[in-house]
Order: sequence, then C-alpha cells, then structure tokens
Amino acid sequence: MNETLLAMIRANTRLPVDTEGDVYSLAACNDVGCRRLVEMMDEFHLETLDVLTEHVVERSREAVLAEIAKLPKGSWRYEMTLDGYDEPVTLAATTTVSDHGIHVDFTGTSPQSPRGINVPLAYTTAYTVFGLGCVVAARIPNNAGSLAPLTVSAPPGSILNAAKPAPVAIRHVVGQMLPDVVFGCLAPSGELFELETQLAQAVTAFRERRPLVSGEEARKRVIVCVEAEHSLREGREVSLRF
Repeated sequence: MNETLLAMIRANTRLPVDTEGDVYSLAACNDVGCRRLVEMMDEFHLETLDVLTEHVVERSREAVLAEIAKLPKGSWRYEMTLDGYDEPVTLAATTTVSDHGIHVDFTGTSPQSPRGINVPLAYTTAYTVFGLGCVVAARIPNNAGSLAPLTVSAPPGSILNAAKPAPVAIRHVVGQMLPDVVFGCLAPSGELFELETQLAQAVTAFRERRPLVSGEEARKRVIVCVEAEHSLREGREVSLRF
C-alpha cells in the first residue's frame, strides 16, 4: 500500500483507524474478485466479457420490464412536508407506470435552499430508484439494464435538483426521505397489485437496515439496506454462492 496515500486518508477522516481498515478490506476484495474472474474466464475459455455483459444487462432490463408489466398503468401523486430550516420543505412526486417503465417526476417540490440541505439530481435519482427497486425489482441483479426502465426528473433549481453552487453538504437530510415518498406514491395502488405487504416490509427493512428475508432463503439471497451513497447496489437483492 502507498503509505503517503494512507496518511492522507487518515488525516481527512474522523475515524482514521476504521477508514484505513475499510481501504484494506476493499483492496483485498478487489484482489480476490480479480483472481476469481480470471479463473472463471479460463474455465469457460473466454477471451472477453463483452458478450456475457451484454447478455446480463439485456436480460436484467427485460426482467424489470416483465415485473412492471404486471403493474396497473397510471399515475399516482404523493407529497411529504419536512421541517426544513427557514421554512417547511415540500417533496412532491408523481409516479407514472407505463409499458416502457416507471418515471418519478418531482415537479411541485420546494425550490432550493440557501442552507446545505439541497440535493443534486444524481443523489435524488439514486434514492428514488432505490425505493422503486425495493418494491419492483428486488429479485433482479442491479446493473445498467435493470436501472434503465426506472427514470427520475426534478425541476432545475428545486431542492431535489440544486444548481451549482448551491450548498449540498447535508443533502442526506432531504435525500433519504425519497424512498418514503416513492412508497407514498405506490401505496394507493397497492391493493391492485399486492404491494401493501411488500411496501410495509421494504419500509421497515430500510429503516432498520436489516434483510427482508430469513432462514434458508437468507442463506441464498439477502437485501442489504445501508447508506445509498456507497452505491446503487445497496438495497438490491444479491445472489450469494456458498
């Protein structure tokens, strides 16, 4: 390891020991992953992953669209009001289910704030798609294909699509509410496509950061609910090999 780099990392965190351990853990994971990837390619005589990658991405996209096809088509709207700083903040969303995917439009949401609670559109998209994925695509691998049918928009200059140089340091205060906004949109239609139980389970698991499955099934599949900043993979079901 590069000791100069590690010293820089330690000097820029409140948890230097924990963070250094995380770096070593991630490096070790990458080493193991690389070795096993090469072993797999050797075993199946693969020179490139391009064809396999295209297959996985396309099959994932088709799987999400197949799940969406089971849902009633239409639009549902929900609003949530947060305390904010100088004034309350309204998060308004319209979720539209169509044959082509699910789109969440945050038109009607409060304008950006002079405080650091503003949310960049990328962060808004991450937490919104996370909420959709927990309900609609929890059993489908997370990749560009499975994410493609789930789209998000927010008016420029709103608190969910802040324009530079708006402060965004504590964006999570607002951004982490977005899965609940998504659940609020979908709840009225829950009776039609049996989402009520799934919504309740998803909300509880998200708040308690625990798996949605247990027992023998948990040995095969697990849904990890942790900070969405780490990656969009979080909150998605992952197949495990034992």
